[in-house]
Amino acid sequence: MTEGWLGRKGDSYTDFVLDAARDERVFATFRREPVYRSIVETLSAEQGAEFLSAIDDPLVRRLCLASAAADRVGGPTTFPFEGVALSPTTLRYGKVLCDLQRFFPKYPRMRRIVEIGVGYGGLARLVWEHHLLEKTKLETYVGIDLAPVAMLAGRYMDLCTSSHNVTFLASEDTAVEDWDLVISNYAFSELDRTLQESYLARVLENASAGYLTMNTGLWSGTAFGHPCFTVEELLERLPNAVLAPDRPESATSNYILAFGDHALGAGTPLEEIRARSRQLIAEREARRAERRSLRGLFRRVAAGIVAVFAI
Repeated sequence: MTEGWLGRKGDSYTDFVLDAARDERVFATFRREPVYRSIVETLSAEQGAEFLSAIDDPLVRRLCLASAAADRVGGPTTFPFEGVALSPTTLRYGKVLCDLQRFFPKYPRMRRIVEIGVGYGGLARLVWEHHLLEKTKLETYVGIDLAPVAMLAGRYMDLCTSSHNVTFLASEDTAVEDWDLVISNYAFSELDRTLQESYLARVLENASAGYLTMNTGLWSGTAFGHPCFTVEELLERLPNAVLAPDRPESATSNYILAFGDHALGAGTPLEEIRARSRQLIAEREARRAERRSLRGLFRRVAAGIVAVFAI
């Protein structure tokens, strides 16, 4: 079912999402189930707090903190943020929305936005609700994903907000159209090279601007056991493509690739992005070594106590 995307892990995820879209009992708590949290709801309370701190637009911040009802849909694990029970994923989407406004000066006048990989529809909801309050020019928001994911996101959206202007489509049902902006939070980067090429030709190269959060291609042209585009290839392929750090940092090799009509100038040099990734990897390995050392110390102390009582 999900050939070209995450292998068996992708298959189990898609099967679960189909159950959630069809079965009310599964839908009620789908956002807290392990198979779903391994793909979408991956953030901790601490990371959620970092994303909230990064939301510097007052309206976006207000929208996020008014999302308690939406964050009861699907029963995600929530944490208190300024006294409101929210999923950290909602706050990440809020940070993305702030990036879109900061990176793209024409964002308030964009009429057609497409998102590759929609999760449960959380970013689409925030973007649309922001449009309603800010009175932007947005007319159409289309989310593209696997058919079961599109079905699930549509169900979430129907329960959270009313709009016929936001639609979710199966990738095979998507026509080649022109877009003002294409967004992807990891989904494009996790596809194999063949599917990436398809999205490049059908979607990205027909967009005036793009915002891609990436977690592959930084170090090699292989990810999740399949070939993928490298960052160098994408920088060459996409017009006016530049890089930016993905902050707050939620993983060691994440970065943002923006292209088209943006306000980032030359962006952040690739070697600077890689240097920070190396530092994060080294810090992670140091923490792992420290935990191993503590576990070893605990085992030695425990063995000593047992030996004393055995005398």
